[in-house]
Amino acid sequence: MDKISETLGAMTSIEPKKAIVSVEDVNTKTEDFKKQASINLQHDYEAARANLKALINQSISVIPDLVSLVREAESPRMYESAASFFKMVADLNKDLLSTSADIGTKEKGTRNDPPERRDANEGKESNTTVFIGTSDELFKSLSKRRAEAATEVEFVVTSSNEETTTESTDA
Repeated sequence: MDKISETLGAMTSIEPKKAIVSVEDVNTKTEDFKKQASINLQHDYEAARANLKALINQSISVIPDLVSLVREAESPRMYESAASFFKMVADLNKDLLSTSADIGTKEKGTRNDPPERRDANEGKESNTTVFIGTSDELFKSLSKRRAEAATEVEFVVTSSNEETTTESTDA
């Protein structure tokens, strides 16, 4: 124990513990995350679909009253507003169809990739290496690997008549 630790009656030079994470733990957490994301996507889809359907149904129920009101008023501004309302109802229907199409493509693959790219990526596995540790530990590990991977060693040989030759050998 150091002097400060003795004076305070506590350990001050506590070494931080290294977090050791196994590949199985990472894979398990990744799978859990993917499952939860899929569940959240399904809930969001159902909520959005229900909201769009409710808006469409309410809009459709208003249309007969709106048409009769516009006919009575015979105002160009009223016709313009009615046309805008009809466009909004049509857009709601398109949004409903788009939402259904989006959920179908998200379940199949990535939505933003073109079909030929999605087909090319099917069945391919991505291997990713994750290093957990300090930057010093990473540097030491990389330096060690670089030293082990050195395949050529260069020797400079000087002859008696001061000519320099270079020889290369495998380590």
